Amino acid sequence: MSADSILRRTSGCCRFSHPEISVLVDRRAPSPDWLIEFFETEVGKGRVFRAGETVQVGWGLLLLSKNLDEDLEVWEPDFGSMPIQWKRGVNETIRHLTIQKTVAEALSCEPDFPSLLQPCSVEQNWKARDEFVMWRTETRERHSGWSWATELTDQAIELCSLYELGTKIPAVIAFFALPAGCEVHVTRKRITIRSTGRCVSSDDSVFLQRLLIRANG
Repeated sequence: MSADSILRRTSGCCRFSHPEISVLVDRRAPSPDWLIEFFETEVGKGRVFRAGETVQVGWGLLLLSKNLDEDLEVWEPDFGSMPIQWKRGVNETIRHLTIQKTVAEALSCEPDFPSLLQPCSVEQNWKARDEFVMWRTETRERHSGWSWATELTDQAIELCSLYELGTKIPAVIAFFALPAGCEVHVTRKRITIRSTGRCVSSDDSVFLQRLLIRANG
C-alpha cells in the first residue's frame, strides 16, 4: 500500500461469522465510507459475500478477492485492458460514480446506471474519435440502450460492451448514467446534452466545461 492510499475496513461483519471487507482508496478521493456501510448493512441482513463474486456499483463492477488475513478485498477493473484486468482498490469506480451523478444532475434527471458488461451499438468499423454523438433508448433485453457514432446515422451497426467503448474513448464514461431519451453531442468546442424539453451545454455548465477540457487532453 502506497503512502498516497488509505485502507478502510468493515468492523461488524465478524459478528455474523462473515469475513471483514477492506477497501483501498486514494487519500485524495472521496470517502468510501458509504461503501463500507453498504457491505456491513447487507451482511447484517444475511447476505453472504464470497471471493470471486462481483458487485455492481454505479456502472462499474467490483471483484471480491480473499487476502492473507482472510478478509475480502475489493478490486476494480483497470479501465485500460481488454479483456478486463483487475486491480486492488476503488478509485476509478468512485470517480466514475461521482462524475456520472453530476452529469445527470446537470440535466436535472435521476441517473440510470447500466452495467459496464452490457452491450452498446456502435457504427460499423468504429474507432476512437474526439467528436461523436451518443444517444440512449429504452433498455431492451440485455442491451444498455446506448448507441455511439461519429454522427446521427442509421448505417449498419455492431455491438461492443460499454467497458470496451469506455476503454477506447474514456470521454464517453461520464454520460453512461443518463436515462433513455438523452442525446449527447461532443465536439472539440462544445458538449451538448439534450433530453425532452431540456438542454444543457458546456457553454453554460462549468462542470461540462471541465469535462470538455479533459476530453481534449
